[in-house]
Amino acid sequence: MHIRTSGGRALRALLAAVLLTVVVGLAACAPAGKTAGSVTLTFASWVPDIERAVQKWNATHDRVTVRYQAMSGDDQTKVQTAIDAGAGPDVTQISQFLVPDYAISGRAAPIGDYVGDAAGRFSPAAWKSVAFGGEVYGVPQDTGPTVLYYRKDLFAEYGITVPRTWQEFRAAAEAVRRADPGARLTALPPNDERWWQGLLWQSGTQWSGIKGQSWVAAIDTPASQRVARYWQTLLDEDLVVPRQAYGPATWNAIQRNEILALSHASWFSEVLATNAADQAGKWAVAPIPTWEGSEATGDTGGSANIVSAASDHPREAAEFALWLNTDPESLRILIHASGLLPAATTGLDLAAAAPGVAYFGNQRINRLFVDAAQRLSTRWSYGPGMEHSYATFNGGLADVADGRRKLPGLMTEVQSATVALLTAKGLSVTVPGTAKSSGGGRR
Repeated sequence: MHIRTSGGRALRALLAAVLLTVVVGLAACAPAGKTAGSVTLTFASWVPDIERAVQKWNATHDRVTVRYQAMSGDDQTKVQTAIDAGAGPDVTQISQFLVPDYAISGRAAPIGDYVGDAAGRFSPAAWKSVAFGGEVYGVPQDTGPTVLYYRKDLFAEYGITVPRTWQEFRAAAEAVRRADPGARLTALPPNDERWWQGLLWQSGTQWSGIKGQSWVAAIDTPASQRVARYWQTLLDEDLVVPRQAYGPATWNAIQRNEILALSHASWFSEVLATNAADQAGKWAVAPIPTWEGSEATGDTGGSANIVSAASDHPREAAEFALWLNTDPESLRILIHASGLLPAATTGLDLAAAAPGVAYFGNQRINRLFVDAAQRLSTRWSYGPGMEHSYATFNGGLADVADGRRKLPGLMTEVQSATVALLTAKGLSVTVPGTAKSSGGGRR
């Protein structure tokens, strides 16, 4: 796939059509051309040890120097403020779900002219997170595909086969409760909307996207409702237990052998090894169960490197961001020092070659992670207002865990809240299955 646009004109035209008012300054977000002479860029990231990759760049590039600035994931609001003030880093790491909002607000510079045909160097699902409306607004950095972590010793003791489908997963949940009424196959987190994202992504839910000159709100769909009904039924029948993600109650239950499996992202392997260190050798990794007729997996979300609209050197900044996430030496640092699963196809190949992990009985778990990344559904699209959608969803999950609300109804509420937000922002919104778009934006 060759991505080639002209200075962001395609998406700017789209946004002009769907906004009630013109997004002031958007057309000035993409200064073109290289600056003569030496260039110094600033790069902000929360990835541990990523400065080693920056040092590699500086050692191999004479004209462009990159200065690294450490940040935390919570600093993303500060970065937005800095860019709005015409300052901030030239290149910054953001969560992939924020890319559409950065594009609409004009904070992320369109870089399609600079990254050329880079789409073919990344997994399709990852590239889709930064490219929409005919333009490119970032370079994907990492991915978090879901897999199944399970206690292989307890599975053997209870005679449970690792489930390959969600139907088999339910049967396994029934078998665990029969074998030990005090144990459950898994825990359902009422405080982790990104865990749910992985399940919804896998189902084939689109969530968002662009249709014509409207943003799509496709949250409350048959695929989403299938996931919601499935897990609501497991809750109602007491086959799974609600537990706060990463909370003491979850880890205590794991220590007492009361939770036998957890579906989670690739990066969760280190969290598990840290919090259940005395169970080393007892855990293994398997592919996430799938829906019948599909081999698709889901993603809990990764990050991207965007070029700030305030940067005076967008070409050089884009070239650095692309190098950082595709150069083999840089990718080795991101894999082995930073612990990332890269979004680049070369990075996935390098990750698959990693040796076995002692905690998991020397199982080569990266092969499972890479396989999951390569089978990600490509229907999923992030859209504007994701933080609001997540907050609405997360706000209702506690009530679901307590039995005061049901998951299918919560999906409907999230859709309604998202449509209301986007309409209030002046965006034209299309809801699949309805006859017309909402919002007052020009079509």
